[in-house]
Amino acid sequence: MENNKFIELCKAEVVKYHNYHQDPVICIDESHVFVVWSCKTLQNHKALLGVMKPDGGMYYEITYNGDRGEMYVDAYKKEKNICVELNEPQAELGRTVRMMLSPDYKERFRAEYTQLLIRRAKLEAMLEKMVEGTLDFTPTCPFELLKEQLDVMSEYLSILEARAKIEGVTV
Repeated sequence: MENNKFIELCKAEVVKYHNYHQDPVICIDESHVFVVWSCKTLQNHKALLGVMKPDGGMYYEITYNGDRGEMYVDAYKKEKNICVELNEPQAELGRTVRMMLSPDYKERFRAEYTQLLIRRAKLEAMLEKMVEGTLDFTPTCPFELLKEQLDVMSEYLSILEARAKIEGVTV
């Protein structure tokens, strides 16, 4: 079976399942079904599909067994979506992006403080490695200029902490 034929069959099965088993008032058609992922290996297919609905809808896993000419539909109701923060170094600054876009100035303030804290710590760690001779690259800037930057960042943190206290922002 060709992949596009398999996807057509998947969407039709999702529509049939949804319209029979879900809210009878809200019927869907194939335009409400989207493919999250699909794969073809030899004569077998697998696809993960979802339905666009305000409540998050259902999630479907459909498998085609090419040896038997059978298709299996597994239907799942999304119960919850939780964020698991892994504290990976590359994600540290990324977590502050949403905060920077907040309409709440206190949230933006916390993001600014957090970003500066992260950047200052990384610069400090780099300078320590320079002193120890364990830095894995040679900076173009002289040590003294980088040290001055660290001092200015520390002063900036102190200013933000003073402002936070005056403005009642928890940092």
